[in-house]
Amino acid sequence: MKLNIPPTVLKLLMVWYKCSIVFVRWGVHSSFTFPLLTGVRQGGVLSPILFCVYVDGLIHRLEITKLGCWIGDCYIGCILYADDLILMSPSVCQLQKMINVCVEEATKINMSFNAKKCAVLRFGNRYSSPCTAVKLEALRLILSPMQNIWVSCYTPPNSLLLICIT
Repeated sequence: MKLNIPPTVLKLLMVWYKCSIVFVRWGVHSSFTFPLLTGVRQGGVLSPILFCVYVDGLIHRLEITKLGCWIGDCYIGCILYADDLILMSPSVCQLQKMINVCVEEATKINMSFNAKKCAVLRFGNRYSSPCTAVKLEALRLILSPMQNIWVSCYTPPNSLLLICIT
């Protein structure tokens, strides 16, 4: 990945994160300090930007595969907000291919998705029609009817939301 970041800025970030210590506060109680070994600082001003840089390869790979939804020349098949990711696809088969690309790319950067934190929404004229199973790695994401939307589970933070428009 070529980002053209000045070496001085890169070194500053590396030292800053290498020397980072954190603690957990719960109400009036605080934990002992411990080193931050992975991830970015929760609530840090730079954290969303650093995370976007970290996952840029995944987004770029999805875009060059031409999978997902487009509005004209604008790719909207993958929408990212902080550490939440939404995949939008016009078909279940294409959605599965997008998931496979995400898993492949995430593995390269030591990241993984938790199927228990993922949801599949399917809507459109054929929302209740039988369709191919959607899987995250080996785990099947079960679709269950809920009015005009099929959803597998509640989507908490740090999750992958999969949307299929059929």
